[in-house]
Amino acid sequence: MAGRGNTGLTMFLIFMVILFFVGTGLAIMFYSQLEEERKATTDLKYEYDLIVRENERNLPEVQRLKRLADIDKSTSVFSLLTADDAKLKSWINGKENMTMEEAAQALTNAGVNVGEGERVVTVISTAKGEADTAKAQSEVLKQQIAERQKELDALSQKYSTLQGEHQQRMQTLTTEIAKLKTDYEAYQQSVEKQQGDVAGTLKQRTEELTAEVGKREESIRALENEVSQLNVRIKKLQRDLRKDSLQAPDLTREGDGKIISVNPDDRLVYINLGRRDHMVLGMTFEVFEPLTGVKVTSEGDQLERGKASIEVVGIDETSSACRVVRSSLSASVLSGDLVANLVYDKSRTYKFYLFGEFDLDNDGVATLSDQDQVASLIRKWGGEIVEPRKRQQRLAALVGPEQAAQTVLPLDTDFLVIGQEPEIPDTGGPTDDPAVIRERIQAKKKWDEYIKLVNEARALSIPIINQHRFLALVGYYQR
Repeated sequence: MAGRGNTGLTMFLIFMVILFFVGTGLAIMFYSQLEEERKATTDLKYEYDLIVRENERNLPEVQRLKRLADIDKSTSVFSLLTADDAKLKSWINGKENMTMEEAAQALTNAGVNVGEGERVVTVISTAKGEADTAKAQSEVLKQQIAERQKELDALSQKYSTLQGEHQQRMQTLTTEIAKLKTDYEAYQQSVEKQQGDVAGTLKQRTEELTAEVGKREESIRALENEVSQLNVRIKKLQRDLRKDSLQAPDLTREGDGKIISVNPDDRLVYINLGRRDHMVLGMTFEVFEPLTGVKVTSEGDQLERGKASIEVVGIDETSSACRVVRSSLSASVLSGDLVANLVYDKSRTYKFYLFGEFDLDNDGVATLSDQDQVASLIRKWGGEIVEPRKRQQRLAALVGPEQAAQTVLPLDTDFLVIGQEPEIPDTGGPTDDPAVIRERIQAKKKWDEYIKLVNEARALSIPIINQHRFLALVGYYQR
């Protein structure tokens, strides 16, 4: 019994050992499979996380795609994403297989510059607004272009009209030019013929003039001999006529009178010349120091006049009252001072020859009316104006009409008073203007007359006095 019991225990133990080994082997096999499944699960989770992270699985867009994939059993979330990506890229450039960098570059190439943080829709909307504005401006420009085109068409039409008129005018001018050319050729032929006739006449006239010049040269030599004889006679007459004539003013003249008293309060002085000395109201005198006498320069500058100018305002039999019209601050008018006036002389009458235009008011405009005023002053103060006609008659009686016509200044003239010196004639360049030629001829005649007059005065020792010196010597002042 005991033997059967041990055998059964042994068998049980053996069974248990076998069962243990079998269980261990199965456990090892199951564990190996479990590890493989766990690894597969881990790999699957890694792959799933690569597609969508755990924190992204509940995003609305992912849930939307999952619902779409659940509805359409033939697709998946990845397929939907891939389709949307391909569609978006196809919208951008018409290509499904491109990277986002290529898509961004395509947008940039199309003029859509999407910056960091900007949206394509916003950029496109802005670009669309700019495009709409540009389109509106383009419409305005198109309208302006249309208006300009209308103006251009009008100008083109006007140009065509003017061009037609111009062509017609050119045709008319061409016809006229052709006619003028024909007339000119006929005129040129006529001129050539006339030139030939004139050349023959000129040659003949030259020969005649050459013969006449010879005869006139003989006459000139005879006239020169006669002129020499007349010059001798003139010089003799000049010496006879100048014996009693006034010479050039002495630089130390004693004056025409003296100041006998002074009333400084009323600016009045009294001189020893009166009614019996032929004094005239309004006559003016220059006042000089008695020690230096009457002194003037050949230029007659007014800065070197006497120390004062006086004007006769009252006349008695032997004296006259004079108003001081100009005085010097450095020299007072005193009793005993000399007074002088070139025109005035109580014992004789001076003869004056006036030439040129005078400017008494110093306004830069010389006129003949001022010359008349100078002549009036000379006559008023006792002088005499030599008249050209009387001079011509007297000279003709002395030296004959022909010789008198060659002189300008009378031989018995005491003073030559010259106003404004004539301008030197402007020869200029050649001109055909009659007015310019006439003006040059008149200026030349006036200049020649002036030079001849001055030369005659110097030859006859007649004092030549310009306007400034004359006014200084008579004490003239501008009223």
